[in-house]
Parts: sequence; structure tokens; C-alpha cells
Amino acid sequence: PAAEQVLERPADAPPVAETIGVLRDRAMLRAMPPGPDGEARYGLYESIQAYVREATAASAGHGDALVVAARRRLLQWAQQTGADLRKRAAGHDAVAALSRLATETDNLLVAYELALAEGDRDAALGLAGALFPLFIERGPLGVLGRLYDAALAGVTEPDGAKVDARVLARALTERAEVRVRGGQLLAAEEDADRALELANEQQDAALQALAWLQVGACRRRADRMTDAMRALVEARQFAADAGEVAIEAEASHLFGCVYYDVGEHEPARR
Repeated sequence: PAAEQVLERPADAPPVAETIGVLRDRAMLRAMPPGPDGEARYGLYESIQAYVREATAASAGHGDALVVAARRRLLQWAQQTGADLRKRAAGHDAVAALSRLATETDNLLVAYELALAEGDRDAALGLAGALFPLFIERGPLGVLGRLYDAALAGVTEPDGAKVDARVLARALTERAEVRVRGGQLLAAEEDADRALELANEQQDAALQALAWLQVGACRRRADRMTDAMRALVEARQFAADAGEVAIEAEASHLFGCVYYDVGEHEPARR
């Protein structure tokens, strides 16, 4: 259970489930709807949260150490869980993964705010990316866009915050998709083009495929069909080289859509 990964306990402490049971019986935890896997879930009452904050603040420095350690464990759990669910959401287990993402959204958002407050842009972008499969399909797109905007603020400037180039490239392709769906075509194209530059610099075929895919989507929405086709050809080739079947399939689908848009219905069917 997540509680076992987040809580730090002495070696001789009772099992986490037993501790949770005691806290629940003493009305210090509230039961929440179970997760999609049937696992029991609990939350702290707001009054208990306020008490804990006051108690740790009054612990003359020791409280600070406890809070820092707790934040570190929460962030580690959220990054691991988010990355796992994101990977599952792209595969055959997508429905279950999206259901679990919906259940964990509040926890992942808390971890995102924590990463942002601590200046860990890589972690913040990773957590935004973990929520991407859920929010891009179910919304709200405005919230997803704001997550990327806050984490990317100043990053692309010459003296901006340092972010891993691969993390940045992926985040820019994802924000480009959010912007395309929101009708911000020029801003989306800027993100996609910058993502492609970074992917090319890293010589990462999977990222190049993803960036070319988004470039193609932007060109299509801008009614630049020839450019869109060229970009999607590149996306399919890089995806094939990287063994990224899902990206290759999406590029083929968009290629067919472009054919249909220009009135070539027979090639579109093929």
C-alpha cells in the first residue's frame, strides 16, 4: 500500500495496517471510496491536518526535519507511481491505469505543487506528464495547461531554470497538444518546433518521433497539409526505428486524416 512507502517507522513498529486501523477507530482518519483495485483508502480530517502542522512547527527544528523527510518520501512515491501509471496508460492496461490516475489525482497534484515549490522542475514536469493521459482525454484541459505553464515558466529562456533536455522535449510536445486542442496554434507550433530541436540534439529516435508527430498535428490544424504529410512521414520512420508502435500507429492515423482533409478519400481508407 502507498502508506507503507510514505510512512517512516521504527523497525519494531506495528504493521501499517494495524496503525491505520487504530487511527480510524479513534476518528483520526476518514474512510474514502476504495480505489479501482478495491484497496481501502483513508484521508486525514482537516482539523487533524491543522493540528499536525502546528505540532511540527512547534518542535524546535525537529519538526522541520520530519516535514522535509515526509515531503521527500511523498515526492518519491508520487514520481514512481506516476511514471508507472503513465506507462500503463499507453498500453493494454489503459482503462485500469486511467481509473487509478483519477483516484490518485489529488495526491499527484499535491506532489506536483511540492516539487514546484522546491524548484524541482524535472519532478514537476514528470508529474504533469503522469496526469497528461487522464486530463488530455477527460479534461479539464485548462488545468493541464496551467500545470505545464507553471513548470515551464522561464525554462526556455537562456538563463532559465535547468531541466533535463529529454524531460523538457517531452513536456513541450505534451503542452503543444494541449494548446492545439485549445486553439492556440502559434504557441503550439513553437512548442513542437522547440521539442523537435531538443530531440534532434539528443538523437533520441522516440522523442524525435513524438515531436514530429506533434509538428504534423500542428501543421494539419494550420491547414498546411503538405508540411503535415512530410512531418508525419518523419514521425512514422523515427517511430519504426525506435520500436514505438503506438506513435507509429498514431502517425499513420493522422496521415489518413490529412488525406481525407484534402479530399483523397480512397488513400485515407487505406
